[in-house]
Amino acid sequence: MNVFKKKLKEWMNFDEEEGEEYVQVDHPAKDKAAFLVRSFTLNDFEDTKEVIKVLRTGRFVALIDLKPLKENDVIDLRRAVNKLKSVNAELSGDIAGLSGDWLVMTPHPITIEKPTTRPVASEETEQEDLQ
Repeated sequence: MNVFKKKLKEWMNFDEEEGEEYVQVDHPAKDKAAFLVRSFTLNDFEDTKEVIKVLRTGRFVALIDLKPLKENDVIDLRRAVNKLKSVNAELSGDIAGLSGDWLVMTPHPITIEKPTTRPVASEETEQEDLQ
């Protein structure tokens, strides 16, 4: 093993006199992330305050679980979603629902690509149009 170390040091031009047997390689400077993702769970209407506080910083993408509130109080769910929508509009952010139980809210520069679906006409409607 010592022979290998000597050969490696010679190849890498290390001097024994330096006393260090390793070279520390610094990682490239990690800049702070421009945006962070944070998840929330709405158990009652008051939980919207924390979501709004975080969204106002403009640095967070919020993933919001609506299921507990949906199961407990549908009226508070509607109030909470309307409150989040109004704050989102105020901040020029974007909002989208995921699978019925989740909301995604993003700050201004981030947009959510939403699928554009055309309503498919039923066969009955097509039959009526033909006649």
